[in-house]
Amino acid sequence: QVCSLELESTSTLVMGTTKLQILFICVFALAGFVVFRNSKGLEAFEYFIDKSPKCTRRDSEGLKAMARDMRSYFEGANILGHPWVLTMVAALRYGANSVEVDSRVHTVDHDIDIRIVRPPGMTIEDVVGNLTLHLQDAGHWVRGFPGGIPRVGQRNACLLFFGSSTHLGWMQATIMLPRVVRMFIEKSNVGQKPVIGALMKAIGELISYPLGFLVAPIWSLFTVVDLHWDTIQGVQPHPNRSVLWAGQRWPFPLGGERVFRFKFAAYVGGLAHGDPLILFKLQRFCDFYLPKGRWVEDLTESEGAADASRQCGASLKASGYFSFAEVCEEGGPKIEEVDKWPAASNLKTDLKTGTALAGPNVVFDFKKMVFGTGAPMAR
Repeated sequence: QVCSLELESTSTLVMGTTKLQILFICVFALAGFVVFRNSKGLEAFEYFIDKSPKCTRRDSEGLKAMARDMRSYFEGANILGHPWVLTMVAALRYGANSVEVDSRVHTVDHDIDIRIVRPPGMTIEDVVGNLTLHLQDAGHWVRGFPGGIPRVGQRNACLLFFGSSTHLGWMQATIMLPRVVRMFIEKSNVGQKPVIGALMKAIGELISYPLGFLVAPIWSLFTVVDLHWDTIQGVQPHPNRSVLWAGQRWPFPLGGERVFRFKFAAYVGGLAHGDPLILFKLQRFCDFYLPKGRWVEDLTESEGAADASRQCGASLKASGYFSFAEVCEEGGPKIEEVDKWPAASNLKTDLKTGTALAGPNVVFDFKKMVFGTGAPMAR
């Protein structure tokens, strides 16, 4: 009987201990799930189950804050300011300046390009000064340069932000710095010599690559905004189109898709580190859509790069933003391209398709501009 009582007591204790263990296991399992649910682990798990490509935008919070406060100034001052050149490519392709491609962060450009259409009665000094004060009041460490910074090759009006680490700064330090060093050596007297020049370029790159990574933590705190001052009159924002960039909705200029390729080529082709033959590589507006390494910062052609562009384009379209995908996927509206902004009096907009239409579609021959031969091409 004593043994029976001891056995029953032990059994009750074991059962009680087991219940307590099960309770603890359940509590810890629930806590673990909550942590997992709000972490990157769930994203990894979902990707393991569903390997379909997704649009993963990677803009930093610092860049989003800069974009938000620049956008608020333009909107409040009734000034048409919007992404331009490679920043517009980023907006139309991804809706962001940095995006995940094949599990790596791809940054479209090392600085920000914003086009400003001159407001009546205002100078570039007025706009840059007011914009700088607005950003400083918003808490940014920023300085405006209406005349650019010629000593470092910055000829456009610009803003220089400091204090927030961005992917742009990392790209400048780790990719642009070696490129600039190579370009400087190539243009020097030593670089022109066959054997010594090649040796100096190799040594320069060998030193600049590790140096770039060494200074990147500090360099990444600087962000340059190129302000493209346009004195053209009559350009209005498109009534039905806007673009997403760095978490903000930006206006898209009426007729912008018609002139963008030529304006892009004119700017990029004129840079010291640019490609004067870029227009030959970009035969139409939709050549910007899928990455094919047509300019130096672009990704090379790959399935992962194409998937990211398509997924981000579909995401932008579903959210009501204008994108390359909207016009470049099958069934999109046809674009008639010209090299100049269509005159406001001659510009009509088909609001059903959103395609800007104008008069005679004659574009300049870039080959003639470069080589001095050829004739204007009509399309």
